Amino acid sequence: MKTFALISLFFFSIAFSADAQVSIAEDGTIGIMVERHISNNRSIKHVSGWRLQLIASPDRQKVMDAKKDFLSRYPNYSADWVYKAPYYKLNVGAYRTKLEATALKQKLKHDFPNAYITKDNNIRPSELD
Repeated sequence: MKTFALISLFFFSIAFSADAQVSIAEDGTIGIMVERHISNNRSIKHVSGWRLQLIASPDRQKVMDAKKDFLSRYPNYSADWVYKAPYYKLNVGAYRTKLEATALKQKLKHDFPNAYITKDNNIRPSELD
């Protein structure tokens, strides 16, 4: 047991006393490609994703009331309405995957049983939950 402790102490002392330096040699074209990739990603204004649609109605006031009701119950979520003739539609959340949107649907099913998941190709990257 003492020899094990001495051997362990020896290896730990070597490990902590060694000065290791790592240098990375990068080809210049790699840096250019990384910068191009970063600038392309920053230029993206909208992405595809999933939202939950709570209500669709030709009555704008009904949709506004539903939005007010939703935000009073769930203040941590975003809610926006859009108009696609002849309906006003109340959408909540913004998710990359349908599975993430399904989790929100399960959470809201008691308060909003008619909600359903919808595809949205106009989500700002900053909106994603």
